[in-house]
Amino acid sequence: MIHWALFSTLASGVLYGVYLLLFRHDRQLQLRRWFLLTALAFSLAYPLIRLPQAVSATTATATAVLPEVVVGGAQAQTVSAASSTDLSWLPLALYVGGVAAALAILAVQLFSIVRHLRRERITLLDDTTAPFSFFGHITIGTRGMTDDELRLVLAHEQEHVRRRHTMDVLTMRLMCCVTWFTPFAWLMLRELCAVHEYQADAAAVHGNNKGYLSLLYRQAVGTGYGHITNKFNSINLKNRIVMMNRQKTRFGAWKLAAVLPVAALLLMFGCKPAAEKAAVAEPETTDQIFDQVEVSPEFAGGMEAMYQYLAENIQYPEQAKTDGVEGRVMVGFVVEKDGSITDAEVLRGIGGGCDEEALRVVNAMPYWTPGKQNGEAVRTQFTLPVVFKLQ
Repeated sequence: MIHWALFSTLASGVLYGVYLLLFRHDRQLQLRRWFLLTALAFSLAYPLIRLPQAVSATTATATAVLPEVVVGGAQAQTVSAASSTDLSWLPLALYVGGVAAALAILAVQLFSIVRHLRRERITLLDDTTAPFSFFGHITIGTRGMTDDELRLVLAHEQEHVRRRHTMDVLTMRLMCCVTWFTPFAWLMLRELCAVHEYQADAAAVHGNNKGYLSLLYRQAVGTGYGHITNKFNSINLKNRIVMMNRQKTRFGAWKLAAVLPVAALLLMFGCKPAAEKAAVAEPETTDQIFDQVEVSPEFAGGMEAMYQYLAENIQYPEQAKTDGVEGRVMVGFVVEKDGSITDAEVLRGIGGGCDEEALRVVNAMPYWTPGKQNGEAVRTQFTLPVVFKLQ
């Protein structure tokens, strides 16, 4: 979850920077439109992409380290704070809460729009409602407008409808709800709305720049519904004027080519490696030991149950208490594909019988639920710190 959020934010930030550098002042508006939509979709999906990586048949040397258990006095004390207070659910809860809030806001805005729509495709209101379009419906507040101005506004909104801009905005808005935590998603949404306005302006002006600019200056901001509808006066007037007077550039194929190395670097940096399937003729690779797997092994009853088992079974050796031996014993072990514990060994000991006691209890553990990689049970290695501390 955290990996996906961090790298999704990184990708959206990098691609938004590429957009500002290469595309923001380009008159190839359709190219800008599709780049923004594709960039955010790529940012959302790319941390989930798995790149093939060859698997070595040798045993892994690094291991996942479990939270420590503390042994004191005549019997094991309670588990460490790291294991007794499990907050691993918190990031997911915060993310789901953010998505729910963003979707709720979107639902309220959609309800407000639908409530104001009429059966007619074009609705002319005798008030100052800011002109907007939503799918095939156009609503215009005509108070204070001349007939020529009404024709210009109607041409502008009809271009939004013709190009299906509402579908763009809704798609981008849903992606923003999923990636609500990154500001770059919302900045891309704002840029997409600007591109929509530039396209509608180009279709509506038809050489009547003076009259159209006058209309833009005179339009007051009316009722809005957030980034869902296509509103006539929703984008900075200065940017729209500059874009209308800028000469159209040729198709910048080199700009698209410049994006490819950036995407490749993102894939190499942020994608999870996926182990290639071993050949049938090499069965020894099935004994590979993993330190990180897609689905982690689990002690029967969960981590709390494991530490309860350790607390009830580890005893402080009498020799260690007599000699005043304290310290941390590191025990490594492997959870087999059938859930049994094998290859338990003391990686670092302190003597006084503590090493043997920790090893005894680990070897006596009940069966775990095995870890899984690519949907298959695999061998997984762990390191368990056992702290012996005299009271």
